This record gives sequence, C-alpha cells and structure tokens, in this order.
Amino acid sequence: MSEEKRCQPYSKQILIVEDDTDTAEMILMLLESQSYQARWATTADTALRMLSPAIASEEQWNRPDLILLDLMLHDMSGDEMIKRLREMTQTVPPIIVLSAKPPQAIEKIALSIEAAAVVRKPFAVEKLLASISEVLSQSESSHKTQGQGGFP
Repeated sequence: MSEEKRCQPYSKQILIVEDDTDTAEMILMLLESQSYQARWATTADTALRMLSPAIASEEQWNRPDLILLDLMLHDMSGDEMIKRLREMTQTVPPIIVLSAKPPQAIEKIALSIEAAAVVRKPFAVEKLLASISEVLSQSESSHKTQGQGGFP
C-alpha cells in the first residue's frame, strides 16, 4: 500500500498522519463525504516530506488547513514530528490529536505541541467532525482578524 492517498480536491485541505490503515481509510472516506480534500501519510517522515515547502509547491499541494495527528506512529512519536515540523517552518497548521493513550498523557502532549483539540480513540464520527469544523472555524476567524489588524 502506498504511503500517501488522496481524496478528490475540495476546499479545505487536511493531512491525516495515521499508521493504522483501517482508521485512516475510514477518516479519508468520512472527510471526502464532507467535501474536504485530504491526504494520508502513514509515517511521520512521509508527513514531514509532504509538509516541506519545496515538496508542497512541486506537487501543487498547499499547506494543509489542519493536521489530524496520531501520537503513536511507527517511525517516531507525533509530538516529535511536530517538533521537527516547527524546525522546518514557522507556520504550523492547527493540529487535532488522535490517540488511545490515557487522557492525562494525551493532555500533556497536546499542550506541549499546542494542539487545537484532542479526540480520543475510539472516537464517534460526530465528535471528530465537530472538532474538525470547530478548529477550522477558529482558524479561519483568526486569519480574518489578523488580516484586519486585530489580535490573533
């Protein structure tokens, strides 16, 4: 199976960083049904390559509007991936953490990587969609406010 998959192009772009095929494919189908454009990286390394400015412009893949991030990946932890991403670029999209870790552990990591939201696995589809919608709305509002000379 390839390390990256695409849904059809729509308005908002979401990068799914998830090593579990069943979970990732379910999220891809869900996002496509909600008119999101999504890409799936099965490893943190693949995600970092996809987020690299040079690669992104080469593939006409804009910076995603949101990252759905599993914390327990095979090649490195999700928080380590975000640390490396912040070393590559100053602008990191909002992050929704997906994890089956205990709540206290997730909250600590989510705070350290400045995640916008946390969705515990296994999750209800409605909870995931609500979190995505809320985070994208907040991000959009923040960009509009910044563009008008307001506070972020």
